[in-house]
Amino acid sequence: MKTKIGWCIDLKRFFPATIEGLGAAIAFKRLHPNSEVVLIGERADILSEFSQIHEVKFENDESQSIECKTVKCFSCTAEFVLEMRDSNAIPSADDARLFAFAIYSKTSALTDKLTTSGDVEALAFCFEHGAKLSEIPAQFRVPVEWNAKAAEIMTKSVRVVRFDMGLRKVFGVMSRTGLTGFPVVDLNDRVIGVITKKDIERALKSNVDDLQMVMSIPPIIAQPDESINRIGELMTLHDVGRVIIVDDDVKAVGIITRRDLMRAISSAMGSVEITSDVSKLLDKVAPRDLLHLLRDLGKFANSRKEKIYVVGGFVRDLLLRKHSLDIDTVLEGNGIDFAQEFASLKNVKCHIHPEFRTATLFFDGISIDVATARTEYYEMPGALPKVEVSNLRKDLYRRDFTINAMAVSLNSESFGTLIDFFGGRGDLRAGKIRVLHSMSFVEDPTRILRALRYAARFGYSLGEKTEKLLVNAVKRGYLKSVSNARIRAELERTLKEYKRSDSFELFQKYGVFKVFPCARKVNFSRYFTLVNKMEREMNILYSIFLLLLKTCTSKMAYEIMESYGIPRRFLGVFESIYDERTRELISNPSAPSDLYFTLSRFPDEAFPVLAYDEKLEKNVFEYVKNMEKLCLEKVKGRMLKEKYGLKGRKIQKALNLVMKLKIDEKMDELEALKNVLEHGDLN
Repeated sequence: MKTKIGWCIDLKRFFPATIEGLGAAIAFKRLHPNSEVVLIGERADILSEFSQIHEVKFENDESQSIECKTVKCFSCTAEFVLEMRDSNAIPSADDARLFAFAIYSKTSALTDKLTTSGDVEALAFCFEHGAKLSEIPAQFRVPVEWNAKAAEIMTKSVRVVRFDMGLRKVFGVMSRTGLTGFPVVDLNDRVIGVITKKDIERALKSNVDDLQMVMSIPPIIAQPDESINRIGELMTLHDVGRVIIVDDDVKAVGIITRRDLMRAISSAMGSVEITSDVSKLLDKVAPRDLLHLLRDLGKFANSRKEKIYVVGGFVRDLLLRKHSLDIDTVLEGNGIDFAQEFASLKNVKCHIHPEFRTATLFFDGISIDVATARTEYYEMPGALPKVEVSNLRKDLYRRDFTINAMAVSLNSESFGTLIDFFGGRGDLRAGKIRVLHSMSFVEDPTRILRALRYAARFGYSLGEKTEKLLVNAVKRGYLKSVSNARIRAELERTLKEYKRSDSFELFQKYGVFKVFPCARKVNFSRYFTLVNKMEREMNILYSIFLLLLKTCTSKMAYEIMESYGIPRRFLGVFESIYDERTRELISNPSAPSDLYFTLSRFPDEAFPVLAYDEKLEKNVFEYVKNMEKLCLEKVKGRMLKEKYGLKGRKIQKALNLVMKLKIDEKMDELEALKNVLEHGDLN
C-alpha cells in the first residue's frame, strides 16, 4: 500500500509535520544515522511534547513529494519499527513512546480499516521497549470494553523454570525456544517469580548464576476468569510485559504478553482478522467422511479437555476452496496418547513417531497426522530441528510461510474457527509468499526451494522482504549447509508439481543451482516441453542432472551425481551424450540404421537431453516415435545357434546385420538373414 509519508531526495528525507511524520522520521533516522530528515507543512501542536523534535528540520515547501511505500503496515512509522526489530536495533524508551504515539495516531488506535497485523506487531514491540498504554494521550486512545476473559487469549502449555535452576541453563533454554521470559516456580510448582532475558544478561555480565537473586518478585498474576481490561491495567500499573495466569493453587496455566493483549484488542476492534468462522466453507469443501472424522476428533478432544486444530496445507487449500487430503492436526496436549486412544476407540491403525511427538491415524483412504503442539530450534543452519513441547501459536510460528501457518479449531464449541496469527489469509488474497521471521531461510535453507515452488504453483510472488532474505541466503551459500539428500527430496517433490517448469525456471532465476559449481543455464520451458512430447515414464531428476552438468568435467560430474544418489551408470551416459562423434552420428547418420543403433544404447532419460540440442531434436524424435520399438520378430538368436550353428559374437553381429537390412532396405527378416549368411562378413 502507499501512504503519504516520506520520499528521499539526495541525503534528505521528507515527512509531514504530524505525529506520524515525526515518528517515521525518527525511526528512519535510527536506521540511517547519516540521513537528514525534514518535516514539511504546518507543525502539529503535539510535536512539542517530544524531545526528538530537535533532531529534525522544518520547511514550508509543500511542493516536495512526500510519498512513502509501505509493505507490511498502514503506518510508515510501524514499517520502520519492524525494520528496527528485524535488524535487532533496540529503541530507547523515549523513542518507543514516540513510535507508539505515531502508530496509534495513524491507525486511529488500530481501528482504521487499513490497519494490518504489521502495525499491531510494531506497536507491541514499542510496548516491549518502554512505551506505556497509559501515557498515550486521550485523543489517540479508544476505550475498549468487551467481555473477553484471560482464558480466551492466554497462551497455554506455559514453560516454567524452577527456582534452583542456574541462570546459564535458563538462558540456554531461552536461546533454543526464542522465549524472553519464564515464570519461576517452587518445589510444588507454584509461581513465585518471573525471570526475563534482560535480567539474565545483566546478571551474567556480573558473573551471577543464582536465579533467586535476579528474578522479579512478586510475580504479576491473574486468574483465567480475569477481564482483558484488568490484564491491561496490570501491565500498565506494574510496567511489565507479561501477566502469569494461575489456578487456585497458584500454578501456571497460561501467560499473556503485551503482544497477546494488543492482538486481542485489535481483533475485538475488527482491525486485524485473527479469528473468523469458516465452518460453512468447511461443510462445502470437505468430503462428508472427512468432515465426520474431524468433528469426531474435536469431540474426543473435548472429552479430554484438550484443544485440537487442523493446520497447514489443509487450511490453506480450504481457503482457496480446493479439496485436500493433506491432513495435519495439532493438539495442545500429548498427541501420541491422544492418537492411540482415538485409534482404539475407532478400531483403526495408528503409527507413532516418538522422536517428533506425532502419530498417524489410518482410516479408509484417509490418513490424519496428530502432532503434539511443539516448537523447534536449530543448533546450526541447515540442520534438522530439535523439537520441544509448546502451544498452538509457537507451533504455527515454526512453519515455513504465513499461508501454511493457519489453523482451524475442531473442538465442538469452536468448530470451524480460523486462527490466523500471522496474516496468512491476507497473503493468500494478495498472492504473496511470506516467511514468518528473518532467520527462516538460514535455519532451514530448503525453504528457499519450497518458497519458489509455492510461488510457481499458485502463481504468487515473493513478499518484498522475503525475496531479499531468500536472495541473501542463496548468495551466502546456506543451501550448501543442507544435506544433498534433502535437496534431492525437494527437487523430486517439485517434479510432481503441475507447474514444474515454472518452478525450475524460478530455481534457476534465484540461483538455486549454484550448489552445483559447474551448472549451466537451461531453458526449462523448452526442456519440459520435450519431456512431455516424449510421452514415456522416466526419472526426470536423472535427466535434469545430465542436462545441467554439461560444462562439468567427467570427474566433477561423477562426484556431483554420486553425492546426489544418481546411479553410476549415468556417468557413462553423461560422457556419451556430450561425445562429439556420437552427436555427429545422431545429427547426420549415413543411414537410418546408424541412428537406430546409436540411440538404442541410451536410456530414456537421455532423449530429452539430446533433443534439447536443436540440431539433434528432429532425429531423436524420429527414433523415439518411429524406430525405438522396432525389433526382430522372425529371426532370433536361438534360431541362429540351433539351426545355423552360429556362436558367440557372430550371433549378435548377424542379428545387427539383419536389423540393418530391415531398417535401411525394408527387407523381410528371413530374406535379410539369407543375404547375411550368404554375403555378410560375420568374422
